[in-house]
Amino acid sequence: RMEFNNESVITIGLISSAWGGTMVEHWQPNATLNSGVCKNSSGYDYSPWQNKRWDIDSGGLWNGMVLPFVNMTIKGALWY
Repeated sequence: RMEFNNESVITIGLISSAWGGTMVEHWQPNATLNSGVCKNSSGYDYSPWQNKRWDIDSGGLWNGMVLPFVNMTIKGALWY
């Protein structure tokens, strides 16, 4: 909690949702990946077999690490 001019109290919380060495496809919903919007480097539609990791399914990080926050009110975000 932070106080400004002894008048307002603002609660600040940090959420870390990170997994190093992952591709952007892991962080997108499966509906987006399967809609034909995503293209590979050759310009063709993305296919799940292009996922180069055995331990994470495409869309897996969206489902487990982003989707739980969808119905929360978040006032700001940092992404790098």
